[in-house]
Amino acid sequence: MYGDEYNSLHDDYQLTQHNPYIFNSKFIELSENNTSSLKTIKLQDSIYLHIPDNLLYKANMIEQKLLLIKLICLFDYILNLCYFLNGYKYGLIISGISLTGYISTVYHKKYLFLLYLGYQYMLCFSKFLATTFFIILTNDYELRKKYEEENNEIIPYNLDSTTNYEVLVFVSFLFFIIQIWVTVYCTNYYHLLPTKKEQSQIFHTFDEII
Repeated sequence: MYGDEYNSLHDDYQLTQHNPYIFNSKFIELSENNTSSLKTIKLQDSIYLHIPDNLLYKANMIEQKLLLIKLICLFDYILNLCYFLNGYKYGLIISGISLTGYISTVYHKKYLFLLYLGYQYMLCFSKFLATTFFIILTNDYELRKKYEEENNEIIPYNLDSTTNYEVLVFVSFLFFIIQIWVTVYCTNYYHLLPTKKEQSQIFHTFDEII
């Protein structure tokens, strides 16, 4: 058996091949030097993951977020594509950014997800502005009439004399709260993604160390 610092096999972690800590890790030859202070996780028959304890914790945390983060990106992409098909021309550009976010969750490219995360922060700010804007319209009759008579392409809403601005304020505020949650969730996911330095500490082997 190798050194006493080595931790034996752990079966209580359900990590998949899609986990970013596993996806880009390399196969190497076993040696005593490269296995000290590592934990071993069985991925499938004869294939084992060797990972430091602190990174195993992060890998386990990000495993729990993988499905939902992909659904967020995919839903975001489809929603913006629908906006575009409904006549909102900026929807095509935004859906492209959303697609970049989804691709980053498949190939686990941290820089791509950073672009998507920046977009989420912009969305958060824009939804705050939208809520503030509709509050102002609710209390300013002249400004409200001006926007009702104009067809402003920047605003993805049809404003007319039948618009219920109180409902619009409530819906905008609700979307703003949801956006805050999505942004925080995406931020936590981003911080869990492995750096190149962390990735270099993780490797696969075909056999467990005995």
